[in-house]
Amino acid sequence: MTTLEIRNVPADEIRRLLTGQFGGSVDGDVVNGDGWRVVLREGTPVFFGQTRVSVLFLNIEGDREAEATAFLRKSTMRGGG
Repeated sequence: MTTLEIRNVPADEIRRLLTGQFGGSVDGDVVNGDGWRVVLREGTPVFFGQTRVSVLFLNIEGDREAEATAFLRKSTMRGGG
């Protein structure tokens, strides 16, 4: 199992990315597909001054775990500025 920590990306966006790229079905906080499964878990938000940043943990498992993990890393990458 691989766990990713994603910041400032809504859970609905993760669900949309996964089902759009790999198909599958959503059952609450679990997205299941052919050879992979991702469980979304809300983390404690982080504050930078008064700015709230959401934290989401993704537990990825299955035969296509590496493929799903690489896709999520690339799709959720945010540039600095």
